[in-house]
Amino acid sequence: MNEHIERLIHALSNPSIYPHQPDSVQVIQTHISIVFLAGPLVYKVKKPLSLGFLDFTTIEKRKFFCQQEVDLNSRYSRDIYLGVVAIHESPGCGVNLHGDGPEIEYAVLMRLIPEDKILLNALVRDLVDETIIDKVADSILNFHLQAVGGPQISIFGAPEVIMHNVRENFYQTESFVGKTISAETFELIRRESFKFMEQNRGFLEKRVKEGHIRDCHGDLHLDHVVLFDQIMQIESSKGT
Repeated sequence: MNEHIERLIHALSNPSIYPHQPDSVQVIQTHISIVFLAGPLVYKVKKPLSLGFLDFTTIEKRKFFCQQEVDLNSRYSRDIYLGVVAIHESPGCGVNLHGDGPEIEYAVLMRLIPEDKILLNALVRDLVDETIIDKVADSILNFHLQAVGGPQISIFGAPEVIMHNVRENFYQTESFVGKTISAETFELIRRESFKFMEQNRGFLEKRVKEGHIRDCHGDLHLDHVVLFDQIMQIESSKGT
């Protein structure tokens, strides 16, 4: 963890730094984000790293992708994503959120989602029935039907593009063989992935030709579905 991140965590862990003065702040780290649960609000900061499939190595890139997250996810949620906020730092005031000094970082600002409204938690508590599943399915269908399509979007569903991403995944994870995954399992997954792509090339080409490739949520987990009166899709409320 670099000095910049340590300084941010130390400063944003203090409730007094926030304009709304929460009673406490909970810090959660994911592989690409640091999330500050500050009472009714959530501040999500992207870590300055590059993982091949993403690049957050400069403040300009982190600002851009914070805004992208807000813009893209606001399509599927209502009043959850509140915008992008700047984090400042000055000699006299230190790290702050009220605009004193130059901007040193950016954060996605969100409303905190009650834990019992997240589909994963509702399932664990046996609170999900067929009616809710039907509503989730209908919502996902409607989101896909309304999402933008067209030639510039369809290219991402082309077998060649998908295959490039599949190969890149194995290239980027090969160094973990023998550490977090056995060589046998790694080779099995790689072999079956390539086999699937080859066997389904015609189907994938058909989906592109018929215009089924849409610009919508590509990382939909159970903890990305929120069960309000209107079913919503978000990035994980704890950050991704």
